[in-house]
Amino acid sequence: MLTSAFTEAMLRERRARPASERGSIGLRVRRTAGSAPGRFQIEWYRVRGKRRTQYLKCGKDKDGRISHRYRPSAFGRVTDWEKALIADYEPQLSRLRAVQSHIAQIERRFALIGQALSPRDIGTDDTDEPSW
Repeated sequence: MLTSAFTEAMLRERRARPASERGSIGLRVRRTAGSAPGRFQIEWYRVRGKRRTQYLKCGKDKDGRISHRYRPSAFGRVTDWEKALIADYEPQLSRLRAVQSHIAQIERRFALIGQALSPRDIGTDDTDEPSW
C-alpha cells in the first residue's frame, strides 16, 4: 500500500540524516468509530513533540469545496527530502481520496433510490386501478 511505501521511504531517509534534518511530516490512514465498512481517511500530519501530532488541513478547490489534494503550502516548512517524498506520494493519494469520494456519492444515490422504491410506497393490492 502507498502508506507503507511512504513510511518505509521516510524512515530510510530519517535514518540517513542528522537529527536536525529528520523532518516532521507523517502520513496516516485511519478509520473513525462511525465509519462505514471500507471507509477510511488518508491524512498528512506534523509531529509536534512526543505523542503529539497536528493534522494538516486539506484545503479547498476553486469552488470552495473541500479538495482531495493537499496544497504544498499546507505542509509549511519541510526538509528537501520531505518535499520530494510528498511530491511523489500526494498525487497518488489525492486520486485515492477522489475515488473514495465518488464511491461515497454513488452509495448515497443508491440509498436514495432504495428509499424511493421502498415497499411501503408501492400499493399492495393486485388490481390495475390506482389506489387513491
